[in-house]
Amino acid sequence: MSNTTLWTSFKQNPSPEIKKQIVLNYLNLVHYVIHKTNLTQNGLLDRRDFFQFGIEGLCEAIDRFDPDYGTKFETYAIQRIRGKIYDELRKYSDKHE
Repeated sequence: MSNTTLWTSFKQNPSPEIKKQIVLNYLNLVHYVIHKTNLTQNGLLDRRDFFQFGIEGLCEAIDRFDPDYGTKFETYAIQRIRGKIYDELRKYSDKHE
Protein backbone atom coordinates (compact mmCIF):
# COMPACT_ATOMS: atom_id res chain seq x y z
CA MET A 1 0.00 0.00 0.00
CA SER A 2 1.41 3.41 -0.93
CA ASN A 3 2.08 6.10 1.66
CA THR A 4 -0.60 8.31 0.12
CA THR A 5 -3.18 5.55 0.45
CA LEU A 6 -2.09 4.86 4.02
CA TRP A 7 -2.41 8.52 4.98
CA THR A 8 -5.83 8.78 3.39
CA SER A 9 -6.99 5.65 5.20
CA PHE A 10 -5.48 6.78 8.50
CA LYS A 11 -7.11 10.21 8.39
CA GLN A 12 -10.50 8.64 7.63
CA ASN A 13 -10.14 5.85 10.19
CA PRO A 14 -7.12 6.19 12.52
CA SER A 15 -6.81 2.50 13.37
CA PRO A 16 -3.80 1.03 15.19
CA GLU A 17 -3.10 -1.30 12.26
CA ILE A 18 -2.76 1.55 9.77
CA LYS A 19 -0.67 3.59 12.21
CA LYS A 20 1.64 0.62 12.71
CA GLN A 21 2.18 0.35 8.97
CA ILE A 22 2.94 4.08 8.73
CA VAL A 23 5.45 3.75 11.59
CA LEU A 24 7.14 0.86 9.82
CA ASN A 25 7.29 2.83 6.57
CA TYR A 26 9.02 5.76 8.28
CA LEU A 27 11.37 4.01 10.74
CA ASN A 28 14.28 5.12 8.59
CA LEU A 29 13.59 8.70 9.72
CA VAL A 30 14.34 7.73 13.33
CA HIS A 31 17.62 6.13 12.28
CA TYR A 32 18.44 9.20 10.19
CA VAL A 33 17.86 11.63 13.08
CA ILE A 34 19.89 9.55 15.54
CA HIS A 35 22.74 9.25 13.05
CA LYS A 36 22.77 12.93 12.04
CA THR A 37 22.22 14.45 15.48
CA ASN A 38 25.18 14.92 17.79
CA LEU A 39 23.91 13.12 20.85
CA THR A 40 26.08 13.40 23.90
CA GLN A 41 26.19 10.02 25.51
CA ASN A 42 26.68 10.14 29.23
CA GLY A 43 27.12 6.41 29.65
CA LEU A 44 23.63 5.83 31.05
CA LEU A 45 21.67 6.23 27.82
CA ASP A 46 22.44 4.30 24.67
CA ARG A 47 21.21 4.13 21.08
CA ARG A 48 18.24 1.96 22.12
CA ASP A 49 17.04 4.71 24.44
CA PHE A 50 17.39 7.29 21.67
CA PHE A 51 15.60 4.94 19.28
CA GLN A 52 12.69 4.59 21.72
CA PHE A 53 12.46 8.37 22.13
CA GLY A 54 12.56 8.70 18.34
CA ILE A 55 9.73 6.19 17.89
CA GLU A 56 7.65 8.18 20.37
CA GLY A 57 8.37 11.34 18.38
CA LEU A 58 7.44 9.57 15.15
CA CYS A 59 4.14 8.40 16.64
CA GLU A 60 3.35 11.94 17.82
CA ALA A 61 4.17 13.26 14.36
CA ILE A 62 1.83 10.73 12.77
CA ASP A 63 -0.99 11.69 15.13
CA ARG A 64 -0.53 15.44 14.58
CA PHE A 65 0.32 15.54 10.88
CA ASP A 66 -2.21 17.04 8.49
CA PRO A 67 -1.42 16.29 4.84
CA ASP A 68 -3.82 19.05 3.77
CA TYR A 69 -1.24 21.70 4.82
CA GLY A 70 1.00 20.71 1.92
CA THR A 71 4.08 19.97 4.04
CA LYS A 72 5.97 16.75 3.41
CA PHE A 73 5.57 14.33 6.28
CA GLU A 74 9.29 13.61 6.34
CA THR A 75 10.10 17.28 6.95
CA TYR A 76 7.57 17.51 9.76
CA ALA A 77 8.50 14.18 11.35
CA ILE A 78 12.26 14.79 11.43
CA GLN A 79 11.73 17.94 13.48
CA ARG A 80 9.33 16.19 15.86
CA ILE A 81 11.61 13.16 16.29
CA ARG A 82 14.62 15.36 17.03
CA GLY A 83 12.52 17.48 19.40
CA LYS A 84 11.28 14.45 21.31
CA ILE A 85 14.80 13.10 21.75
CA TYR A 86 16.02 16.46 23.06
CA ASP A 87 12.98 16.82 25.34
CA GLU A 88 13.67 13.42 26.88
CA LEU A 89 17.39 14.18 27.25
CA ARG A 90 16.52 17.38 29.11
CA LYS A 91 14.17 15.49 31.44
CA TYR A 92 16.82 12.87 32.04
CA SER A 93 19.53 15.47 32.68
CA ASP A 94 17.30 17.35 35.15
CA LYS A 95 16.68 14.16 37.14
CA HIS A 96 20.35 13.23 37.32
CA GLU A 97 22.02 16.52 38.23
